[in-house]
Amino acid sequence: MADLIDHPPVVIGGVGGSGTRVIAQMLIALGVFMGDRLNESNDNLRYGSYSGRILARLKAAAAGCSARMPAAHSDYAFDFDAATLGFVEAQVRSFVTEMHVAWRTQATPHAEWGWKVPGMFHLLGPLSTVLGRFKYVHVIRNGLDMAFSANQNQVLNWGWRFNVSAMGSSDPGKSLRYWARANRQAVIDADRYKVDLFVLNYDLFCAAPRAGIGRLIDFLGFDSSVDQSLIELVRPPASIGRSAKRDLSFVTDEDRAALREFGFAP
Repeated sequence: MADLIDHPPVVIGGVGGSGTRVIAQMLIALGVFMGDRLNESNDNLRYGSYSGRILARLKAAAAGCSARMPAAHSDYAFDFDAATLGFVEAQVRSFVTEMHVAWRTQATPHAEWGWKVPGMFHLLGPLSTVLGRFKYVHVIRNGLDMAFSANQNQVLNWGWRFNVSAMGSSDPGKSLRYWARANRQAVIDADRYKVDLFVLNYDLFCAAPRAGIGRLIDFLGFDSSVDQSLIELVRPPASIGRSAKRDLSFVTDEDRAALREFGFAP
């Protein structure tokens, strides 16, 4: 995949509901090919056919070795057996190849390419194996607000990786626990696999969009200016600050540490 390495893609991820849709829309406005099959949230639908297989294989492998799951404040390394890792890497390679072909065969050429799959930060290791290098934008919203979000799909699908069990009912404590451990792990794994990482605080981005867009463009290395059309894409959601009037007695010391780590007042 030498041509992929010569022209690495941009990947957008984060805990579900973090604001990744807006960031993907911004990249599209900047001329980045983000896929030819997108839903209303700008998620890449080509990945859907791979997602279920990857998740099922990983859950089965994890269920067979529960002793490997560490405790709070730990490194939840992606250290599955060789057969499982090989399967995941093969699935990721197929998806990346499919996206690369879609990019190269566009009727209207795009100089840059990438995709938005929120939970793909779990697969930074396999992605690094397949691509060698790529740019990764990890979007983070205030975990206290995220704890009361209706979007808890990632907790249900990936909570097992961080000893966070979720059985379908909304639990702000478990949601925040997942937020803390998942975001911290994304940063740890980006460092482990030498990923070119940009952590985007969505709350700050909404508060000062011109400065935030400028930093994002600089990270991407694009020769673009911050014009008004880009700024107008940023519309702060009404849910920012929704936790202020909620009971936060479920917040633990671990949660508070993670909130401070990512620039949010606990």
